[in-house]
Amino acid sequence: MKQGLGIPRMVFIASPCNAWSLMRYLPKHPPISQREKRDAQEVVEATVQVLLHIQSLLHHAYGKSCSLQVCWENPSSARHLGLMHYLEESGIFQRLRQVGIDMEVLETSQCMFGFPYSKPTHLAVTKQLELAHILPPPCMKHTHFGCCQHGVKDEHLDVRKFDREVLYRLPEPLVNIIAWAAFAVIKRQNKVLGLGPGPVKPKAYDGWPTAQAIYSNCIKLFGLLY
Repeated sequence: MKQGLGIPRMVFIASPCNAWSLMRYLPKHPPISQREKRDAQEVVEATVQVLLHIQSLLHHAYGKSCSLQVCWENPSSARHLGLMHYLEESGIFQRLRQVGIDMEVLETSQCMFGFPYSKPTHLAVTKQLELAHILPPPCMKHTHFGCCQHGVKDEHLDVRKFDREVLYRLPEPLVNIIAWAAFAVIKRQNKVLGLGPGPVKPKAYDGWPTAQAIYSNCIKLFGLLY
């Protein structure tokens, strides 16, 4: 069966967080403008249209038993301000659910994966990935070195010295977990659909794929050729 060739089976989204960050509502930061809010919402809507289009392509190629896997990342924020609240209140989660993309919101902290600052993070993921049983809960240490990339300076760590590439990256173990969860789901789907063995496994190191291996195989993992 080749009619689905090149259709992505898993999509990872990391939307710009500027308009959704709790930091924008603190006194020392300039208030968020209506234009910024509107631009941020337009980015979200464009993203949703892409997801809906990919899902329709998968259904046309393989039937409704084949569903797109999604992970949508954004920093945690106040419950009524963040991106995940907007996705729920605007009906976006419901729209996705109606076409078979059933998502749940999970929260973790990046320090749980080895980073020196906690950076609470929200992940809206398709329930089929079963990440709720895998991801560690948010860090509850209130005396952490830094609550986010630009946290307080102390004698051991000055996070302000990190360059932007370091500050905006995701922890390698977190990327690994998401990738392997997607790999497992898509392999099961392929078996049911009779599409062959499934995506090519990334190279592993001590049981986990390295970041380099994941990136070098990203087309096979996330833009699958099956």
